[in-house]
Amino acid sequence: MDIQKISECFEHCLYFSMSKMQRQISSMAELSFKELDIAPSYAFLLMSLNENDKLSSGQVGEIIGVCPSTTTRFVDKLIQKDLCKRTIIARNSYVSIKKKGKEMMPEINKCWKILCKMMNDTYGKADVDNLNDAIVELNNKNCNTKCYCDK
Repeated sequence: MDIQKISECFEHCLYFSMSKMQRQISSMAELSFKELDIAPSYAFLLMSLNENDKLSSGQVGEIIGVCPSTTTRFVDKLIQKDLCKRTIIARNSYVSIKKKGKEMMPEINKCWKILCKMMNDTYGKADVDNLNDAIVELNNKNCNTKCYCDK
């Protein structure tokens, strides 16, 4: 088996390349948020809630790009930590940030700055910006696709 040949095949596979980079960036993010005791994904959710009085569960999922079951799991975890609350109005579920969650925002912003610095130092700011722009553009082309985990 020729390991070099296999590696070259993988380098031309978007799935493999994106997965490899995602693992590297996730490691940086986990390290950046270690002291805060919440995952970077939860921080995104709190930042979204901090910008809005309340969001429906569907809006939360749409903003952070996760399926309904994942949204529920994220919200439940933040409720356990007393960082947000869920309110039922009529037949709709809404999520809002609590005081303790708002108080975390300066630390969350600090963690994001640390993560950005780590990525820029590792990959170079121009490459990070260009890659992010390309990913956003591709994601926008696919913005009407239903959640694959619901199939």
